[in-house]
Amino acid sequence: MRRAAVLWLALSLVTTGIVAGMGGASAAGNANNGEFIIRCLMTGEVRPIDPIMAPGGTAPHVHMFFGNTSVLPNSTAAQLRSNTTGCQDSNDTAAYWAPEGFVNGTPYLPGCTKNSTGDYTCGTNPNDTIYIRAYYLTGSGPNTGELPPGLIMVAGTPDATAPPANENVVYWDCGANPQVQTPESLWPYDCSLFHSDPRFTDQEGLTEIINFPSCWDGKSSFTAPNGTAKVPGYFDPSMNMGTSDLAYPPCGGNYPHPVPHVSMRIHYVSLYHISTDTKTIYPSSCAQASGLSEPCQTQAQAGQPTPPDDIALQLSATQTNGAPGPWYTAHADYWQTWQQGAAPPSPTSMRGTLNSLTYYCLDEANTCGFITDKNYPPPPG
Repeated sequence: MRRAAVLWLALSLVTTGIVAGMGGASAAGNANNGEFIIRCLMTGEVRPIDPIMAPGGTAPHVHMFFGNTSVLPNSTAAQLRSNTTGCQDSNDTAAYWAPEGFVNGTPYLPGCTKNSTGDYTCGTNPNDTIYIRAYYLTGSGPNTGELPPGLIMVAGTPDATAPPANENVVYWDCGANPQVQTPESLWPYDCSLFHSDPRFTDQEGLTEIINFPSCWDGKSSFTAPNGTAKVPGYFDPSMNMGTSDLAYPPCGGNYPHPVPHVSMRIHYVSLYHISTDTKTIYPSSCAQASGLSEPCQTQAQAGQPTPPDDIALQLSATQTNGAPGPWYTAHADYWQTWQQGAAPPSPTSMRGTLNSLTYYCLDEANTCGFITDKNYPPPPG
């Protein structure tokens, strides 16, 4: 069970409500909001590959990949669209990747076993295998445009040398269901705090949420990876890549075009205790928590260091050349190589393609929940 909303308050948008979990979806929220969610299993690729930041070459740190099953240094958008996918909607051939995770210096890839190729063979059950949920959200009703084909985005701070000041782009929680919302925190914390909560029955462990921008200037300013065409792009300002074509809400001014908001949630299943010692790590805030059986306590209220200095979760980081680095280097990459489908509301727009889902779920403000090949919503129109 997961809450179908990111930190819209920080992004100047409204909250979309509660989404039911592994088997279906329902929501209560503003009538102008819609959403659909794609579960994508880890592909087993764990390599120093990044066709957005290091096209044709070697990335400065190791990534784990979700969705598109074969992302190579020299991949092109056309090649990715012809690949298979680990997403439960087979039309989602987009590529999602993030730094490899470690716990106390050891790779944390639950459900995955290293194979003879040096990559991993991963399970297909998201209850015991690391995976992502890609939330596609809108707060703009019928004015939401399509995500431009070939769009590239990198959100987060791979080169950070200190914890973030706010939760606008990356935050952490332990999950949610219609009765319970666990705290949203600046840093990873111990999900064991809620492991025995009788109201919280759908517990997967620590979840990392990375939010991408959703306001577009209408331009295509960046060269496509391993190509010559120009595509829209967004890079976190800390990366010094120049002025991006997208920005975070509210939309307007130089960025007048709202597009679907992508929120990538990495589920580190079964990861509950993340301190390097016996101390408990508490969340940074209890403001978003609700329905918990026990009172929520923050790190500061517990008299512990703020931010914590004993977080065992690490990420492959640029400044450490692929070795485990600090949790606050969290970031994620997104390459929009979906099966696009005909522009809706064309009746020929194939169900389950990006344009079909955008029209029916987001433009028509429907809570579509989890999309699989077996539960596509009705065709547009």
